[in-house]
Amino acid sequence: MRYSRGFTLIELMVAVALVAILLSLAVPSFRDTILKNRVSAATSDLVAALDMARSEAIKRGVEVYLVAPSPGLGGNKGWRIQMKKPSPPLPADPPADAGVLRVREALDQVTVTPTGDTIITYGAQGTVTATVGSATVAYPVTITMQSANCPAGLANGRRKIEINKVGRLTTTVENCS
Repeated sequence: MRYSRGFTLIELMVAVALVAILLSLAVPSFRDTILKNRVSAATSDLVAALDMARSEAIKRGVEVYLVAPSPGLGGNKGWRIQMKKPSPPLPADPPADAGVLRVREALDQVTVTPTGDTIITYGAQGTVTATVGSATVAYPVTITMQSANCPAGLANGRRKIEINKVGRLTTTVENCS
């Protein structure tokens, strides 16, 4: 009687089939996790930028602007924090004397509303005003973020940032719509 060391072809095929079944169950939920994490990271980045703009306005005692050229916060141009008051239509690149404090490149595969030239202004006391295009936005200023290909009903796949008149931020998690 011969003893062999290793696997037979049948044992190997059974093992590969089991791995394939397990992966087919795990991959869809992993995809959803990636979508949620992408939106969560983008939301955290925007909240950090808003916090920075507010703290700089209070620290310096002047107005500070978070500027997102058209097509807006979620567009292909990203956003920037600057000291000089911008005037629509917003250029993709800021003027040399804009006093830019921070630049954020465009978000990858994340949809953000509002769209259009967006300016969020923080006053010296931390109060906020916002305009999209030439229209002033009512309070609270609401910004929603979700993955560009977020399936309807995906739990916790969408984030909403609300900014009240005194500049306080609240972030809520919602299902994709």
